[in-house]
Amino acid sequence: MNKISLLLLILVAVAVAGVVGMLVLAPEEMIENPPGRIILPFGRLL
Repeated sequence: MNKISLLLLILVAVAVAGVVGMLVLAPEEMIENPPGRIILPFGRLL
């Protein structure tokens, strides 16, 4: 059970870090747009 809980904690931490990173790095336009369009910045950055 410890391994499973650790994996869940890591996944949650990565997800939270990803969302925070998106909000911080995303331009103001993306923040104003609906959450469904948050994936678009990845194409622009890459």
